[in-house]
Amino acid sequence: MNHPATHPHHHVPLNEGQVPPWAHVLELAAPLALGQRGLVCGPGGSGRTTVLQHLASCLARSVDRIECVLVDVRIEEQVAWRELLPDARIHASDASAGPEEHAELTACFADALPAADQGAHVGIVVDSLGGLARALNAVDTEVDRVLSGGLAATALQELRRCFAVARALEGAGSVTVLATAPSGDAAELDAVLVEELVGTGNAEWRLQSVPHAPELLPLVDIERSGSRFEEEILGEAAAARRGALRGRLLEHGGLGGLGLLEDQLERLGGLDAMLDALR
Repeated sequence: MNHPATHPHHHVPLNEGQVPPWAHVLELAAPLALGQRGLVCGPGGSGRTTVLQHLASCLARSVDRIECVLVDVRIEEQVAWRELLPDARIHASDASAGPEEHAELTACFADALPAADQGAHVGIVVDSLGGLARALNAVDTEVDRVLSGGLAATALQELRRCFAVARALEGAGSVTVLATAPSGDAAELDAVLVEELVGTGNAEWRLQSVPHAPELLPLVDIERSGSRFEEEILGEAAAARRGALRGRLLEHGGLGGLGLLEDQLERLGGLDAMLDALR
């Protein structure tokens, strides 16, 4: 590499234009920057793919190239991704594909970092890491160590390698990797996967599910979400204002704070107006 890594600092707003209220919550909970390694975590039915699609559409406006890795995804959902990101390179497999075909989808990671070193900004979104882990597990014929949940250590190493491609390069480009991962009611393999990868990431959007009110989804867990070195992305003053707003919302509890935030967003017209009111 000709350029050293630096903290991600090129902010990619998640709440510009006509967006649903939860997009403002995503922006408040964890701002996105070029070069981040980000996870969208939540139990089944919490809206992980919906959130990833929104992140991808925002990211696509700020990068030179975006790649979508869709593992074991239904054909109709692949069509939705293609319609959402018509200029993206789609690498997809469905249920009819074997483990080898699923695992081959990681090939797009290989040239991302060299492209960034030449000045390009590359985005890669993965739906989902759980499916990719199972595929890598199935094709690993030389398992030397198995972790909890049956995840082969070599499969985890390969996933970490893909995830670690993401970085911002000083004086050059960046690679941003965003992926969904099950949590909460997930299988033990998925729980191990999230636990291992969260430590290597620098952005996380945690989602909650409300089975009796699915119309509220996706619900962003502000307390458990976040971006590391937020001040590098937003500036110290802006990061401090957001921290103060999150603190006030958390005083009302998880759902109570989200309800208050939604009311204030509707009254004031957006997150920026709420932040301005704190000055």
